[in-house]
Amino acid sequence: MSDTCDQTFTFKKPSIAFLTRTVSDVAKKEGYEIERGAAELIGLLGDGSFRDAVKLLEEFSLQGGAITVAKIQDTHHMGSNFAHTLLTKLHGEGVESAVA
Repeated sequence: MSDTCDQTFTFKKPSIAFLTRTVSDVAKKEGYEIERGAAELIGLLGDGSFRDAVKLLEEFSLQGGAITVAKIQDTHHMGSNFAHTLLTKLHGEGVESAVA
């Protein structure tokens, strides 16, 4: 008796927008205060991984207080111009432009 599996599953990475909504939903359910821009940065930093995005959210929540763009910038050593430019591109030009 052989136990083989011929099925393969290919999962696509979730979009940054979907990860952002997930981060926002989890934050709301956990009672975290989070800025929209901070949720977007966490979604981007999650790099297509729900687990990584939620783990980042948890790490920022453990620092206490609201989860802000500034907190993420400080933790990840991003200059304010970098984060501002990235968020502006995400809103105005779409993900492809923001990550190019």
